[in-house]
Amino acid sequence: DLHSFPTRRSSDLLVEKWQLFKEYCCQDVVTEMEIERRLSGFPVPDSVQKQWETDLIINRRGVAVDMRFVEGALVIGQQVKSEMMNKAIEISGLENPNSVVQLTRWVDDNTGPDIKINDLRKETVSRILKKETLTEDVRDMLQIRQELGKTSTKKYDAIKECVCPDNRVRGLLQFYGANRTGRWAGRLVQVQNLPRTYTDPIEIARELVTDRKTNTLKLLYGSASDTLSQLIRTAFVASPGNVLVDADFSAIEARVISWLASEKWRLDVFKTHGKIYEASASQMFGVPIELIKKGNPEYALRAKGKVAELALGYRGARGL
Repeated sequence: DLHSFPTRRSSDLLVEKWQLFKEYCCQDVVTEMEIERRLSGFPVPDSVQKQWETDLIINRRGVAVDMRFVEGALVIGQQVKSEMMNKAIEISGLENPNSVVQLTRWVDDNTGPDIKINDLRKETVSRILKKETLTEDVRDMLQIRQELGKTSTKKYDAIKECVCPDNRVRGLLQFYGANRTGRWAGRLVQVQNLPRTYTDPIEIARELVTDRKTNTLKLLYGSASDTLSQLIRTAFVASPGNVLVDADFSAIEARVISWLASEKWRLDVFKTHGKIYEASASQMFGVPIELIKKGNPEYALRAKGKVAELALGYRGARGL
């Protein structure tokens, strides 16, 4: 009973706020009752009800995480970031080498007129690094910039923030989180968008991270930052006697949309090579698809094909 809650009469302001809160709650109940009345004519299908119940079970159970590994990843990530920042400061003399404005100005001041850098996006930095006229210092700074872009430990941070006392993370998926499509939505760690893992042998890499052996990790696997990024999936572990299976449908949205729209050329792409981003870019810019591959300047068009694929299928704006 909301009216039975004790009110704090230490000040008139608190009493007024409490009264406002009670009025809000009463109206909230009225609103919810009206929503229930209007929706009662549209009963939830049994299949959706079952999905919702399954979702509750999944989120109540949660997923186990290897916290020793997570803690090791956070320590190594911080070490690597500090080392690179110190090296960048030593090379450039900048107060904050991570500042886009400061670093862009520094690169412009230390390169010839044939090189003009307007931003520090991944594609721009990669393009500039191909220039043979770069000085060693500029090349080192841009490579550090690239490496810092891989150093994010946000997902490891997220795991540490939301892990429960039993070393399990709950609430990773929200049922019907995408209200237009009805799909589950990733929450907290966003497990629906994890980097792929190519690290091999993966067991040794995980052991080095857990033991916080930064130098050995670099020696065996090269970029510690990239390795940490690839290993994020392995932070989630199965309980003893079980295994975790990670699977999804390849380009499922694009395939279904193509079928619904009866776009034969797109269906033919999926029946053959499956490179829908390249095929879309080829159609958009009139460039042979054979040229849109890594190592060619035309490969930059693939990103534009991807934007079109992911946006225009869901009422994206024109002019992308």
